[in-house]
Amino acid sequence: MSVLDCHQLVETYAHWLKEKVKVKKIGDVCELTTPFVDRHNDYLQIYIKATPSRVVLTDDGYIIRDLEISGLEFNTERRGVN
Repeated sequence: MSVLDCHQLVETYAHWLKEKVKVKKIGDVCELTTPFVDRHNDYLQIYIKATPSRVVLTDDGYIIRDLEISGLEFNTERRGVN
C-alpha cells in the first residue's frame, strides 16, 4: 500500500464520518451524535460549547460513569491514581 493509498483511505473515512455525524443545537451547546456505539449499542454523543477563550468537548461524564457502574475502579494502587 502506498502513501497515496493511505491518504485516500483517510479521505474516504473522513467523508463517511462527516455524513454519519448528526448535529443538534441545544441552547448554547452543540450535540454531536456519532456513528460509534458503546457496549449497550447506544450511539456515543459529544457536546461542544464555545466560549470566548476556548472550546469545551465533553461526553458529560457518560463513559466514566458507565465504567464505574459496571464495577471498574479508577482509584486503585495499580492504576496509580490517588
